[in-house]
Amino acid sequence: MEEFRKQIIISFMSKAKESTNLRDGLGKVPKVSEIISDSLGLIQCFIAFESFTTGEFNKATAKDNQVEFCSKYKDDIEKIYLSISNEIDKMYNELQNNPLKDMSRRRVPLNFPNKKDFERLFEILYRVRGNIIHGNKEMELPRNILLINSSFKILYGIFSNILINKENISFS
Repeated sequence: MEEFRKQIIISFMSKAKESTNLRDGLGKVPKVSEIISDSLGLIQCFIAFESFTTGEFNKATAKDNQVEFCSKYKDDIEKIYLSISNEIDKMYNELQNNPLKDMSRRRVPLNFPNKKDFERLFEILYRVRGNIIHGNKEMELPRNILLINSSFKILYGIFSNILINKENISFS
């Protein structure tokens, strides 16, 4: 991986890690709401993730890169599944009766029929991110808070584990 891309990933993952401190009121920053800190963390983590997957796989679309990521790191995601399973369960339960709409385009709403379908999981995480950035979401609704909070914890949990344990990239 080229050094510039690696530094982008380290920078944004460090910022994503700081988002948990913002929520908890740690460090030298005032405490902010959970929805703000998790939204920032999710966006920062996705910037790092997309930089990584573009550099690693160089596919035509973000979705194609996500599919490649899930294929290459499937065993690693399986190994850490237990540590993120509570958040996956929350998302799974929330999307059973009310699929995730696309707030910026007219794409089909996403359901989540299989908790271990990691390609669908990343599609959902990407949609939540897109709804924050491009959509017209009411962020303070309990459902949106749950989806953003769980999305951040899932993506950060998976991606930070793979960066540290498989790619030897530290960002503390």
